[in-house]
Amino acid sequence: MCKRLQFGLLILVTSVFLNAQWPKGALTPAPITDGSARVLELTGQVSVMRSGDWWALMPNGTVKPGQEITSGPDGHAILELSDHSRVEVFPNSHLMFRTNRVSLRDLLDVILGKVKIHIEKLGGQPNPYQVVSPTAFIAVRGTTFEVTVDGSDTTVVEVEEGLVEVSHRLKPGKSVFLKEGESATIYANEPLAESHVDRVRTGAKIVDELVGRVVQVVRTIGGTKVPTSVPGTTTTTGTTSTPTASAGSSTAGSGTSTPPTNGRAGSGPGAGTGPTTGTGTGTGTGTGTGTGTGTGTTPGTGTGPTSLPPAAKSTGN
Repeated sequence: MCKRLQFGLLILVTSVFLNAQWPKGALTPAPITDGSARVLELTGQVSVMRSGDWWALMPNGTVKPGQEITSGPDGHAILELSDHSRVEVFPNSHLMFRTNRVSLRDLLDVILGKVKIHIEKLGGQPNPYQVVSPTAFIAVRGTTFEVTVDGSDTTVVEVEEGLVEVSHRLKPGKSVFLKEGESATIYANEPLAESHVDRVRTGAKIVDELVGRVVQVVRTIGGTKVPTSVPGTTTTTGTTSTPTASAGSSTAGSGTSTPPTNGRAGSGPGAGTGPTTGTGTGTGTGTGTGTGTGTGTTPGTGTGPTSLPPAAKSTGN
């Protein structure tokens, strides 16, 4: 019993001593000030240049304006700004954090690699930050976008949400605005042109277009057929027929004819020439009466009972 009491008193004295020596709130991250960024998440090798030496970043550590950051093949970090905006650093990246200490709007110089930036809104509008690459000025007008720079200094800007303005850093000219789902590629030796912008359609737009096409097809099938102009075919209400050549029959040339409405097929051999209404004449052998229009002249050969196609009109005895 005495030993337990002594052990309890020892723990109590130790805790009181540590509480008196350890500053209150020491384990709580200090608020972000002076334009610094706090390390929220960290995996792999991510380093920061301090006083000419590379130091490994630690969780809850800070990156100050003017400091240089690199990430290794497995390095990944998420930095948080004072307004809760975030910068995600991907592997094999090299960037400068706020090189212009006078203007905190100059957020990053992306030298190599890839970063993803999410900008929080202030008063309903995103903070007007600027990101720079070797070939591009990227003015933030939206909230979430990615910047990728390769070894040739080519920059690719992809917008996930909001609006971003991009202009060429080396060849000044007209800037482009990128909306959600769009991207732009900026080459070192070429002016920025609309051809470098990929206007990617969002999934919602694609679905809307598909639905519109389906509705159009359904309306076409359910209503009157739209006439088509195909040589050698006849047009009727609701159906289309194509005449075929056979012995003792005549076929129409190119054109569109209307089928007979009151003729009946006859029987027995016969020969004759029927007048046509329109352009061209038609000849043939057959039996029957009918009226029609057509173009072109196609002689028919052979004898025998047949029914004339609607493309030509002939009369027989």
